[in-house]
Amino acid sequence: MKELTTIGIAKLDEEMDTLVKRGREWIDREQQRRHPRLDLFGEERIRCEQERMNAE
Repeated sequence: MKELTTIGIAKLDEEMDTLVKRGREWIDREQQRRHPRLDLFGEERIRCEQERMNAE
């Protein structure tokens, strides 16, 4: 599946650089949304963080 999205229109090189950056950020967000990373050890990670906080 491909998706066509308009990020913006640039007249100057500086604007084009900004739009390229925004486009890459959009791609990263879409990849995370479409293919979220599974947190297989979520509960254990929470317990470890709580232990660390208590130790501090």
